[in-house]
Amino acid sequence: MLILNTSIKLHFKIAVFVGLWLVVFLILIAPFDVAELPFTIRLQILPPYGVISLLGYLAIIPVQNRVFAKIKQWNVFTEITVLLLFNLLVLLGSFLYYKSSIINGEYSFTQF
Repeated sequence: MLILNTSIKLHFKIAVFVGLWLVVFLILIAPFDVAELPFTIRLQILPPYGVISLLGYLAIIPVQNRVFAKIKQWNVFTEITVLLLFNLLVLLGSFLYYKSSIINGEYSFTQF
């Protein structure tokens, strides 16, 4: 059994860290086709991906805490479920941003 820290303050700090780390990673490491873009363009279009991750993490916190309050335990299955839900939220948010007029991405959802 895992111990779950339900502190909103701690999870908010983690969400900010994850969002900032993602922005720095995307801008400096420039994975995928992003490396072909000029640095100034990366600075303009990539930070929203960090915001999407931050918001996805923040959206999961109440769900996680509600589940924990109801079942009074945390295990590998519940952790994996929450991680999958987080990744699904971020994937959908990222795809919507990718298809927006800002990025105007060409890939379909399955290609993305």
